[in-house]
Amino acid sequence: WEQSYSESNLTLAAAESYCTNKGAGWRLPNLYEYFSILNYWKDSALDGTYFNTPMDGYYWTSTNEAGSTLNYWTINATNGQVPTAAVPNTSTNYVRCVKGEELIPPTSERYTKIGTGGTALPIYDNAWAAVRDNWTGLLWDKTTREYSDGWIEAINYCENLVLAGRSNWYLPNIKQVHYLMDMSNENSVLNSTYFEQKYNPLWTSTTDMFYGFERYVWAVSPINGIDSPYGPASKYESTYEAKCVSWDEP
Repeated sequence: WEQSYSESNLTLAAAESYCTNKGAGWRLPNLYEYFSILNYWKDSALDGTYFNTPMDGYYWTSTNEAGSTLNYWTINATNGQVPTAAVPNTSTNYVRCVKGEELIPPTSERYTKIGTGGTALPIYDNAWAAVRDNWTGLLWDKTTREYSDGWIEAINYCENLVLAGRSNWYLPNIKQVHYLMDMSNENSVLNSTYFEQKYNPLWTSTTDMFYGFERYVWAVSPINGIDSPYGPASKYESTYEAKCVSWDEP
């Protein structure tokens, strides 16, 4: 990763040139790569020990909005938030470049259906209980559940869940939820072939230090992958839902 960043806002084309002009292999990072260096547990999501403190603003990624070649996702490197919409490639944002093999989800054989007893099932089986993400190695509950009493109830549910031969379930952190989402899917970033489709944001276990960890928690939309609209959500929000996760071990 580049330690610093562009000193001015650039269009997407100018941002791409800014990175390639640094030499062979330098490029714009995609959204998943940006997630990998952000620490949502600190006041500033980008660690100032290693990176120059970012300007308070949004940074380009190379991830385009599904179904569009004109709109691209940006990310706020101060608090880690993905905005409520992708922006036109003619708008201007800051740039931080990356070099190396691209971190990107596989386009085939990413998921495996898991039965109630914990064994792998063929793709055509219609009685699966959980889904293994072969990219991350995590096991996910197939269903999504709503909690009228808020975040604490969601945590308790996951920690007491027994499913697919496992009892080591928990509420995922924000990075785990982000990596589950496939931003290339146009209708829903949560794969509808394997997961139950719901529309409300998904709780994460990640409290927000920027706005105040005593009350606010990050949540992610299963439709377009954005973080909770307008920033982290209150722990007492009643319309959010939970999808439990487990390490792929009984």
